[in-house]
Amino acid sequence: MKAKTKIILLAMFAGIIMILANFEDTMLMLDQNTVYFNSSDITDYEKSALVEGELYYPVGCILTVEEPGSFLFIPTGKKKFYYYLVCNIGHDKYDQYMNSDEEDLNEFYTIFSTSDEALVEKIDSLSNAWSYFNEKYSAGEEADYPVNEISFSGKLVEQPDDEEYIEIRDEMLEKWGFAPTEIADYRIAEGRIGALTLILSSIGLALFLGGLIALTPVFSGKRKKNEKEG
Repeated sequence: MKAKTKIILLAMFAGIIMILANFEDTMLMLDQNTVYFNSSDITDYEKSALVEGELYYPVGCILTVEEPGSFLFIPTGKKKFYYYLVCNIGHDKYDQYMNSDEEDLNEFYTIFSTSDEALVEKIDSLSNAWSYFNEKYSAGEEADYPVNEISFSGKLVEQPDDEEYIEIRDEMLEKWGFAPTEIADYRIAEGRIGALTLILSSIGLALFLGGLIALTPVFSGKRKKNEKEG
């Protein structure tokens, strides 16, 4: 095999890797189906989709897990991910609820995961503020509920099926007074899916198709040569 052909095949292989590594996220972007967290229903969390919104009421951290990371299927080491139980209610809706005769917030809860340490600090701070408010409010003492919200974007993915995760999750849900059936099926995996995903997919497609076009004359020439010799 000639060196040129080897290079073309290598480029095509790299293109396939880039396409496969970004395929799911690319399809989510092209589908343009974005779930808006604060106005969504629990039934929206039954399949993959892009998601964005504001975190206002993080109940607390369920657990932290070290998970392997990768880029184009190349391992990049382990990252620590933080899993939270969060509510879909935003500040405006909660403020309206607290200052009206409404009896039900119609809220639901889901799992939110992130590896962003700066974001984790913000979520923990907001969660602590809610713990303080709930403690005072339950005791009949005057206290102001939090006003801060935390913007995020990400995608909906299935929850881990790891036995240890399920056991710890269910223990924490029981501690907070929730049943697993009250939680949305899919979780929010934080992390913006942006232009880089489409760029990598486009480059991968260009490499594959370009290689295919470049190889056509090579194999066509070989076929003609074989026909003449035959």
